[in-house]
Amino acid sequence: MARKPLRHRQPGALVRRSVLAARVFASLFGSYAFVWGASSLLIVAQVAGGIAWDEAWMVGMLVAFPGFLAVFLWSYSARSVLRVWVCLFGVGAATTVLAAQWQLRLLAGV
Repeated sequence: MARKPLRHRQPGALVRRSVLAARVFASLFGSYAFVWGASSLLIVAQVAGGIAWDEAWMVGMLVAFPGFLAVFLWSYSARSVLRVWVCLFGVGAATTVLAAQWQLRLLAGV
């Protein structure tokens, strides 16, 4: 019986796997960070506009579910993995910080 030759990996297989892993990580956790910040900012904006916190939270969560799906799907359709990372984590962090600062000002009565 003749043995079949071992198939070797292609030279770029490791690079493609790392890019895929980076995209999957960014799509899951980056989308969560993005939606967290956006929904937090939406909730604080509604509370600042005079809507009760419970109602503002409900609207924020209702918007968060389809928002997560849209951002998750966009992260796979974007051409650049770097753009996905910068947009999702950068904007997510910025909106979270902005919402936290705005909420602290509302609580302080400024």
